[in-house]
Amino acid sequence: MRLKFRIETIGLDGKIIGVPVGEEATACFGGVLKLNDTAAYILELLKSEITEQEIIDRVEKEYKVSRDVLEKDVKKILNSFEERGFLTE
Repeated sequence: MRLKFRIETIGLDGKIIGVPVGEEATACFGGVLKLNDTAAYILELLKSEITEQEIIDRVEKEYKVSRDVLEKDVKKILNSFEERGFLTE
């Protein structure tokens, strides 16, 4: 899986914002995304082809959290991105 279109992340006032780039992305978003650190990291990983399992492995190495909790959080973030039409297989 990967992002369908370009989304850039920027730090703004201590928060991380996802900004769509291009007409298709802007139409899909309808604004900007507020992201936590984990969601921003996953968004960066999705800029190139990657599997869900690879994302879980990379996030686990980066954040050193319980695998059970991590898997649920990653799936929740990916489901949110998928529901909004951000992902392609």
